[in-house]
Amino acid sequence: MMFLKESTASQTVKIGPFIDETDGISAMTGLTISAADIRLSKAGANIVACSVGGTHDELGYYTVVLGSADTGTVGPLQLVVHEATAMPVYHEFQVIETNVYDALFASGADGFGTDGVTISSASAATVARLILPQTNTALNNVQFLMVLASDHVTAATGLTPVMTRSIDGGAFGAAAGGTTITEVSNGMYQVDLATADTNGTEIVYRFAVATADDTFLTIRYAA
Repeated sequence: MMFLKESTASQTVKIGPFIDETDGISAMTGLTISAADIRLSKAGANIVACSVGGTHDELGYYTVVLGSADTGTVGPLQLVVHEATAMPVYHEFQVIETNVYDALFASGADGFGTDGVTISSASAATVARLILPQTNTALNNVQFLMVLASDHVTAATGLTPVMTRSIDGGAFGAAAGGTTITEVSNGMYQVDLATADTNGTEIVYRFAVATADDTFLTIRYAA
């Protein structure tokens, strides 16, 4: 499958081969393939006309230089042409986001590199730093759910939970931050974790209040 860059003009594709429907073998080299003849379905949407037609190259293959509108939807791009006297031709392409395409195919592409390090060659620690929050770094907008102790199901609202934390298996202690916990809605609350509250690799946070079940939240951090 060929990959195409989202909403980008002048991407050339070859479609075919167009074969004579009578004998099933002869290449059709003299067809007039208009824009309306080339039918496109973008990410499963209704079939529409392409913005351009096709020009014969050789051996029954035709060149189509797609316009930006033709690749304007990320996802599968299905192309169908059925010219009179020729057998139907079908192709499927994959339209991908600009930054993803450039990371893979642009000149000097480094494959989603970060500071020149590619995912494929990076160490486990490097990959962890790409996907996990950083240790000893403030972490904002951490959300958690509180439910009533009376039934263990109903969202608990209007509370003032107290946060403690256990760093790397240590005893639960008072949080450096977390003194201000904000209610979001529907039993969800939000807290901003201070640097001292993220100073470990695996930290368990406990949120407690008399009328609700304790909520425990475990976050793993990258060094």
